[in-house]
Amino acid sequence: MSEAPSPARSGRSGRKRAREDRKAARTGSSKVSQLAFGPLINSYPPLDPLTEEQLEAVHQASLDLLRDGGIEVMSERVRRAFEKEGAKVLEDRDVVLTDP
Repeated sequence: MSEAPSPARSGRSGRKRAREDRKAARTGSSKVSQLAFGPLINSYPPLDPLTEEQLEAVHQASLDLLRDGGIEVMSERVRRAFEKEGAKVLEDRDVVLTDP
């Protein structure tokens, strides 16, 4: 009577068989043709996601946020440094308001 292969042995032989199958597929005659190397040419124009006016509006809005909403700063030392440079510090909320 023959014995059934143990799970560890059947797993190894299965991996070996799969590896051999992959190797046989690689060495077959079905090779992928390689395109010639050369510089890539982009035929599309560069993107301009925002106009100058839109970019300026975003910039002004960010400055408004810094002035009106502020930045939450958890470090006492950093809040003191901002205050020394002229920023307004709201101690009750640990917020620094800057006027850029």
